[in-house]
Amino acid sequence: MAFKMKLDTSLPEGAYFQVRLSPVRVDQELTVVSGEPLNRERTEFLLHTKLPDKAVPGEWHIKIVYLFLAGAGWTSNTLTTNDLRFTVEGPKLEIPTKATATLVASDK
Repeated sequence: MAFKMKLDTSLPEGAYFQVRLSPVRVDQELTVVSGEPLNRERTEFLLHTKLPDKAVPGEWHIKIVYLFLAGAGWTSNTLTTNDLRFTVEGPKLEIPTKATATLVASDK
């Protein structure tokens, strides 16, 4: 799978961004990291990824995009993006949505 990201201004030298793709109905985040820009202005990027074999089928979207400035180990900087959505094909997958917890006797 490949998709193009176009930024509203140039990405600073040494900076990069991580796009987190996920199914809409559950959280199965897949990280895709920007590479080298497609243009000299450093505003267009082509991102490639392979979905996992056990990817949840159904509608997926860009959950969040983190912007890492040069030298950063972690960030809370994010980029807003349009609501890109795509469909992943596959057999229906039942995912648990609730559980019951009970106390049990302890030897102590």
